[in-house]
Amino acid sequence: MGIGLLLAACAAERPAQPVAVFDLRCDNGSSLHVAWWPEKAEVTYGAQHWTLPIAMSGSGARYADGVREVWEHQGIVSVTDGVAPPTSCR
Repeated sequence: MGIGLLLAACAAERPAQPVAVFDLRCDNGSSLHVAWWPEKAEVTYGAQHWTLPIAMSGSGARYADGVREVWEHQGIVSVTDGVAPPTSCR
């Protein structure tokens, strides 16, 4: 089951713990830690830390604040920090 389906299933409930937690390595060599909640994602990307609100997505789980974005789709997480080009993380 993809993270998007898991988050949708939990959206009506307010879990005390994240729905899922990923520790990934990105194509640019950075580390990515994401704690996925139905309404937000807590992200550590390299030395940066963000809390991103849920955002519209046609597929997958997307969290963004207009500058930074984390988007999971089919097991690959794309991350954008607003400075460098987006990178894929696995």
